[in-house]
Amino acid sequence: MRVSIQTVLSKMRILSGASFFTRDEVVLNALARRIATHAADGEHVERMLDSWVTRTNEMLRIADVAALAADTRQAEQSELPQPCEGCRAGGGYFELVEQDGQTFGRRCGCPRGQRLAAMDAERKIARQNERKP
Repeated sequence: MRVSIQTVLSKMRILSGASFFTRDEVVLNALARRIATHAADGEHVERMLDSWVTRTNEMLRIADVAALAADTRQAEQSELPQPCEGCRAGGGYFELVEQDGQTFGRRCGCPRGQRLAAMDAERKIARQNERKP
């Protein structure tokens, strides 16, 4: 493993405020182990999680991790601006916000966050178009 399970778990828990996020520690640990096995590094884990939450509102399944890793391994990071101070703590993908005792991740308002939000919107439109008969 190139990434520790603890690192993966900490990155996953940023998403714990999402309605689909499981609180089952056994499932989280199994999922983190699988992600750690397939991820190239910590940045790759973040690309995987970012891709997952922009594609679906369902909990990631262990069986889908390998495909997600392959899809995000070749991501074009060079087209994204550098993260600002606000979103750097979220790996450059999310700004961490605390509300009602919970930590949530949301897109930052910096150029990188705006670009990521635009990419989210493009993927959402593409998914909607795929569903149309």
